[in-house]
Amino acid sequence: MREMEEMQIALEKFIKRSHRIKCNLKAELEEIGIRESEVTEARDIFEQKIVIEGVDSLTQRIPAEKFLRYMEEWLRSAESTIEKMRLRTSTLKSMFTKLSNQLIQKEELGEAIDAVDFDQLRIENQHLAEKIEQKNTHLLELKRMNGTANLVLSTNKKYLQKQVQDLSTVKNNIKFQEQKIIELDKESYDVEKEVAKVKQKYEEIVDLRENYKVPDTLEYIRTKAELEDLKKSVKMWERKNHIQQFALNTSIRKMKALTGIKKPRPSWFEFREMEKEESWLSLFDNDLHYEDAKSNTYSRQSYNI
Repeated sequence: MREMEEMQIALEKFIKRSHRIKCNLKAELEEIGIRESEVTEARDIFEQKIVIEGVDSLTQRIPAEKFLRYMEEWLRSAESTIEKMRLRTSTLKSMFTKLSNQLIQKEELGEAIDAVDFDQLRIENQHLAEKIEQKNTHLLELKRMNGTANLVLSTNKKYLQKQVQDLSTVKNNIKFQEQKIIELDKESYDVEKEVAKVKQKYEEIVDLRENYKVPDTLEYIRTKAELEDLKKSVKMWERKNHIQQFALNTSIRKMKALTGIKKPRPSWFEFREMEKEESWLSLFDNDLHYEDAKSNTYSRQSYNI
């Protein structure tokens, strides 16, 4: 009899454990089905909006702005779903707490509760705990997906920033090349002008060469003889000029020594030859009178002041 009771108890435990395992597997299958449907739906939406409709007709590429906008909208939707799941989990926790409190109250009041009620409450509690665990697992999965999406978004933002920098570099390079083209055009215009001038000079030289006439031999000899005579005359006048300059410097030094004046006077150059001593003395007297007149004039000006 005792063995039958033990077997009955073991059988009941096995049935409960099997039922729990069955419920867990069923919940996992439901979760896998939900995940599969969500992934399939997200993939279809992504392919429709980004891969098919998002391709640019000119570049045949997917613009980064559309991809980033889609990812941001998807992240907002995921955050909204996470918030809903969080609220649902909170509701289930509150229900579990309420039922637990009711059970405690019944035990405290001493009401008669059958074993079936305890089993039913335990099973419901277990189901609720499993649902809470499933929701927490799903919430963690959504958080993981959110983190992955944020990582992808950050990578795409960096790529977009690099593309913007490359675009700015290309624009600056285009401006530099355009400025260089303008400078080259101006330089080409200047070179063309120089070529035209050189061409004109070349044509003049060619014309002069073609129309050049050799002078007569006698005329050439006569012109050369005149040139030699002119050269001799220039040398002779240069020697005379040197002698006259030397005589002038000597005369100026003598006048400075006689008059005691450091700077030459214009009156010194009015006489070219001074052979008599009276001329030198008269010139000296004139300089003295000039100095006296200058001093008298200065005195009168001082008096007038």
